[in-house]
Amino acid sequence: MPFVRIEIYEGRSPEEVQQLADTVHEAIVKEFAAPPGDRFQIIQQHRRERMIMLDFGMGFKRTNKLVFMEIVSQGRTADQKQAFYAKVAELFEERGIAGPDDLIISMVDNTRADWSLGRGRAQFIVGDV
Repeated sequence: MPFVRIEIYEGRSPEEVQQLADTVHEAIVKEFAAPPGDRFQIIQQHRRERMIMLDFGMGFKRTNKLVFMEIVSQGRTADQKQAFYAKVAELFEERGIAGPDDLIISMVDNTRADWSLGRGRAQFIVGDV
């Protein structure tokens, strides 16, 4: 059950934001074998001066299409993560969402005990899921 937080600069249309969210979910389903109905995303837009993402000295050319994603997930291998990074970059570039220099992804690993989907229960632990 990946949880995705997507941070972008203000100015994208509702259609562009929807395409971005759908594209991220498409890559999650493909590369992480997540069920299509397993979708948890929060998208926030920020004024440019409120989201500072430098190039880490690697020569990236950041633009107003910058996308920062933080994905909380469990049980993904390094190979799956690398395939996901590549797939998102490929799809974003193909669809004009963002270029490869404008994509930053941070994966955060957690465990089954780290989730409650509601009702104060740890569904993964007690066997509801």
